[in-house]
Amino acid sequence: MATFRKEWFNPLYFILNDALKKHQEISKVFCYGSKSSAKTFSIGQYIAKECYLNNTDAICFRKESTRIKTTLKKTFSKAIKQTRLQNGYVTQDFMFKTTKGNSIVLTGLDNEDKVKGIEEFGYLLFDELDHYSFEEFEQADLSFRGESAKVFFATWNPISDKIWVKPYLDGFKWNDYELQLPSPESFVKISECGTMLYIKTIYTDNFWTVGSPCGTYGYKDEKLLQKYETLKTTNYKSWLVNCMGEWGIAENKSPFFYALDETKHYAVNDIIWNKSDVLYLAFDFNISPMTCVVAQLKPGVYLNIIKSYKIRNITIKEFCGQIKRDFQGAIFKVTADPAGNSRSVGYDSVTTTMHSIIRQSLNIGLNQMDKPMLNWNRRDAWQEIRIFCNSVLQHHPNINISPKAAIELINDLEMATTIENEDKLYKTSGDTEFGMHLTDCFIYLLTTYFNTYLKRQL
Repeated sequence: MATFRKEWFNPLYFILNDALKKHQEISKVFCYGSKSSAKTFSIGQYIAKECYLNNTDAICFRKESTRIKTTLKKTFSKAIKQTRLQNGYVTQDFMFKTTKGNSIVLTGLDNEDKVKGIEEFGYLLFDELDHYSFEEFEQADLSFRGESAKVFFATWNPISDKIWVKPYLDGFKWNDYELQLPSPESFVKISECGTMLYIKTIYTDNFWTVGSPCGTYGYKDEKLLQKYETLKTTNYKSWLVNCMGEWGIAENKSPFFYALDETKHYAVNDIIWNKSDVLYLAFDFNISPMTCVVAQLKPGVYLNIIKSYKIRNITIKEFCGQIKRDFQGAIFKVTADPAGNSRSVGYDSVTTTMHSIIRQSLNIGLNQMDKPMLNWNRRDAWQEIRIFCNSVLQHHPNINISPKAAIELINDLEMATTIENEDKLYKTSGDTEFGMHLTDCFIYLLTTYFNTYLKRQL
């Protein structure tokens, strides 16, 4: 029977081992933190031990397959060696195979189809979770089912608080776990439902960076520790993210909305809608997510952005139903992506359009449907749009955005950047960090209702 010594492991390993044995209902472990905190390494040790002892298989993903040999493979090789299991594994190109016939598979995620058919694995790892879209995470979670499915691990460094991971995890209720890591800046929490573990760890929890408290094992990396001390004085923000595991605020070097001002445009509290006034809806159309910005406005007097919606896996009819429930009795006016007026095969008929579905679902007439003043045929269209939006932000006397109910819009506006050396908004397709769907809604809102106002100001 294999035996393991305490001196081979970090505290994080023992917490994982304890929690997953005592609470077998745990199916997800989210682990983030600083560099040199041995997140993936400790999880690698746990997976290597469990696969070898319990005849279980694991599959470990990294977004970029080209980097697997220099990242995941090296980490798992060291983890297996440190756990003294090198004689129990045969190293292959993208796999570690046990002498009993089980395996740890290393692979990239070039498309969503790669996470299908993973139900036979006992362990799943998404390394660098922040590199995946929510859609990819969700698809993997849905596919990771079956009798043998045990734990979905995810690790990442908190480079930006604007990615989907933080708001997703903030949506759950967490309680402190009975065991904690050595560093007071770290935490271990278990979800109120008991099915998830949430861990923050930093480099001082890694005894192969700071040495063990007793001094009999581990290693104190004096050169690395000196680098971290220097970083604290030369780049404090970077030190907070990379050494203390704090969520970073990514610097936008070329903001699309350069006139956006937190002190000027963000309300102190969420704005309550005025039921006696018209409610303006600005839609952007995607398969997923569906997005909409809800506002009340009187150009030159006020623009109050009440709420933003970003809902995945929902039809436009269901989406409109949700808005009607949230704003019962509201009188609507709608602007939207101009492409939504094109015929779309696959709805009720070949003549059905997104616009017609909205009209029917919200029970509004043609006169309540407006359209943005956009001319994409112009060579300098994006330059005009960027100047226009920033002129409204700069000159309008009273713009207020709800800080919580429209937080996803705020995140989009702050992240919005341009293609290098151009005015064009940088966007990526699908449900991605830079999908910019709520930014599109904001642009449609301004270019529909503030043209006349701005002309009077210039």
